Amino acid sequence: MILQERHGTPPIIQTSSLWLDAADTSTNSIQLGSGNVQTWKDKSGNGHDASQSAGGSRPSPIANGLNGMQTLSFDGSADHLKANTFSLVQPYSVYAVAKSTGTSGKGYLFDGNTGNSYRSLLAFHNGGKIQIWAGSWANTGLSTPAGFVNISATFDSSNSRVVLNGNVVSGLNPSTYNLSDGITIGANYPGTGDRFKGEMAEIIIFNKNHSVNEREEVEGYLAQKWGLTGSLTNGHSSLIKYKDDTTSGTGKSLDLSNGVSAVVKTGGTENVFDPGYTFSTSMWVKGWPSAAGESILAKNDFNPGSMGNLKTWLDASEANFLSTAASTSPPNDDDSIFQWYDLSGNGHHAKVKAGTPKWDATGFNSKPGVMLNGAGLVLDDSKIAFDAWSKLHVFIAYYQPGDKNFATLFGKSNYAGWMGTDKDMGWSVFTHRLDGGHNLWGVGAINSAASGNIYISNFNKALQGADGGAPGMFTLKYAADGGFFGRINGGSLERSSGAVVGGVQSKTSLDFTIGCHSNGGGTNNMAIGEFIIFNDVISDADRNKIEGYLAHKWNLTSTLPTGHAYKSSAPAFGGWAIERASTGVDNIALNMAGAGDAFSKTVPVNDNEWHHIVTTYGGANKKIYVDGVEVATAAQTGGVTASSFKLTLGDPNPYGGSATRPRIDDVRYYSVVLTAAEVAAIYNEGENDVGAQKFSVTSPSTVKGTVGKSVSYQITTDAAYGMTGYNAAITY
Repeated sequence: MILQERHGTPPIIQTSSLWLDAADTSTNSIQLGSGNVQTWKDKSGNGHDASQSAGGSRPSPIANGLNGMQTLSFDGSADHLKANTFSLVQPYSVYAVAKSTGTSGKGYLFDGNTGNSYRSLLAFHNGGKIQIWAGSWANTGLSTPAGFVNISATFDSSNSRVVLNGNVVSGLNPSTYNLSDGITIGANYPGTGDRFKGEMAEIIIFNKNHSVNEREEVEGYLAQKWGLTGSLTNGHSSLIKYKDDTTSGTGKSLDLSNGVSAVVKTGGTENVFDPGYTFSTSMWVKGWPSAAGESILAKNDFNPGSMGNLKTWLDASEANFLSTAASTSPPNDDDSIFQWYDLSGNGHHAKVKAGTPKWDATGFNSKPGVMLNGAGLVLDDSKIAFDAWSKLHVFIAYYQPGDKNFATLFGKSNYAGWMGTDKDMGWSVFTHRLDGGHNLWGVGAINSAASGNIYISNFNKALQGADGGAPGMFTLKYAADGGFFGRINGGSLERSSGAVVGGVQSKTSLDFTIGCHSNGGGTNNMAIGEFIIFNDVISDADRNKIEGYLAHKWNLTSTLPTGHAYKSSAPAFGGWAIERASTGVDNIALNMAGAGDAFSKTVPVNDNEWHHIVTTYGGANKKIYVDGVEVATAAQTGGVTASSFKLTLGDPNPYGGSATRPRIDDVRYYSVVLTAAEVAAIYNEGENDVGAQKFSVTSPSTVKGTVGKSVSYQITTDAAYGMTGYNAAITY
C-alpha cells in the first residue's frame, strides 16, 4: 500500500447512509452485466445497492474519467439505477461529484423511487438552473454548470440549502417530502424522463443536516479525491488539512494537527493490515506530536465502531474530550462543561439540557467523570437519528446514588417510571420505587401502535441499594423480535416481562437525553465515566470485550462475576501503531501488541523539517530507520495480535490530545521486511522516488577532440537496483 495524494477516508464518511463510489472498480463497488453497470454497490455497509435489471438502461464505466479514476456515464435517454431498500426522512444531506453534458428534461441527479409523496430530488438544469424539490420547487439561482462539480443538497424543510463548489445557497424551502421508499439515480422516479446526461463519480448521503465544518470535511474529501480543490472557495476549511509543503515539492501532505485523521477502507474486513510476523511502514514526517501516546499511523486504539453500528461514544477519561465553551477549551478539575464530544465521528455531541454539569478529575471511582449533580445532557441531532430503532445496545459506566425517587437515566422520553399508553415517550431507562424501599431499574417503552408498554422491575442489584449502591456498569440490549434485556456489572441477562409489539414507537419530537427527560425535567445526581450506544445488537463476544474494557478502565473489575471472560485481565484488542512514545519528548515508538509492545528510540526529527521514518519487524528483529539509516534494533519474536480496528492516519480520537501534530506524506505499508538497501533506496536522498532509479549514469559533461583523431569517452554506471540475472548489468 502507498498513500501519497489520497490519504484514506475521513471518519465522517463512515457514518453515511448511502455511499456510491465509481472510483472503486472492485466487485465491492461495481458489478457489470454485459460490460455496463448492473449494480452500483453501497459502500456504507447498509446494503442499499443501486441496480438496473434492464441491459439497455445501464450506465457505462469510463476508465480515467476524472483525476485518473473511473466514472460512470449516463446516456440521458434510458440509463438509471434504483436502490429499493433506501429510506430516509428529513433532514438529510446528499453530496456528489458529477458532470452534466446535455439536457433530457430537467436532468435529475436523483429522485424518489415510487410515488409522488416519497420524493426529494436535485435537478441539474430546470430552466437552466440548479433546483431542488421535496413537494415544491426551490430555485438556487445557480446556472447549470459545465464540467465536473462538487455539489451537495441538504433537505431540511425551509432550512434547506445547495452548495456548489463550496458556494452556499441557503434558506431554500423545497417542502417536506422524504426519500422514504427508495431512491432513483439518474432519472425521475418512474424512470421515464428527466434523465441525467453526463457522468457521475461519487454520491454520498447522510441522515442529518451537517454543520459547516462537517459539510466542508465531506466536500474536502471529494475535492481532494477527484482533483477539484482548485474549484473550492477561498477559506474552505478542508484546504488547510492538505498542505503544499511536501517532501518532493509536488502534490500535498496531510496536516494531522487539530484532530485531523483519515481512515483507510478495506472493504469490510479489517485484517488487510494485520501483519502477523512480518511488516514494514514508511512515511515522511514534518513536526512531532506534542502529547505522549499520540499516533501517527495506528491500528490498535480501542474503537467500538468496529463491533457494530456505533451511534455515540462519550468518554470522560480525558479533559480534551470535553469543552467549557463552543470552542475546544478543555475543562480543568471541577469546571462546568458546555459540550462532551462524540468520539464515534457521528457528531452527536452531548450538550447541557438542564442544570450545570461538571468534569471532576477523580469524580468517578477515583477516575475522571462527568458529574450531573441535578443536571441533564442532550445529544445533537438526535430527534430523528435516534428514533424508532428496531435494535440497540447500550453500555454505560456510571454511578446513580439512589435518590429514592423516579429518575431518568437516558432515552427518548418526557416521563420516568410506570407509565400508561398515553405517555410522551419512545423508550427510556429509569430508576423507580416499586417496593417502597429500594430504587429499582426500569426500562420503559411504548410500542409502535401506542397500545402497550413494557418495563423491567426486578433489577434491585449492586448499583442500586437502600443507601445508594456503588459505581458500576449497566448493559441494555433491545431487538424487536426479542424484547429488552438488562445486565448489571456483567452478570446474568434479565429479560423484560413482555414484548414491545411492532417495535418502539416513533417520537421525532423528542431528543435523546442523558440524566433528564427530553424536556429537561426529571434530572438526577448521576455521575458518568463512559457511555456507548449502538443502533445494532452486537455479538456476545464483543459485549464481553466492551464490559471487560470498561471494568478495567474504570476500576470496576471487582463488580464482575467470577465467570466473566475478562474478570482477571483486560481484553486484548491487538494491533500496532507508530506513535510518540509514552516517555521522552522526541521518542518514537513502534508499538506491537503480542510482539514486545512498545519499542522506542529517541530520534532527531522534532526540528520542523521533513524526515523519512521506516519501521520493520520480522526475521526475529524490530528496527527503526531515520533518513535512510538504522537508528535502533532489538531482538523480537512472536506475531502481532490481529486487530478488528481500521488503519488510521493520525490519532483516531479527534478531540483528544494536542493541537500540535505533524504533517505526513508518502505513507507506505509493506507485508515484508524491508532491507537496509531498500530503505535507503526509498529514502533516496529526499527525492521521494518509489525505489531508486534503475541505474544512474556518471560521465563528463563535455568532450573535446581533434578532427581525424579518435576520442575516448568513459561512462560509469551504478548497479541496477531491483534487477537480477541478465538485467543486473548495464553495458554500452
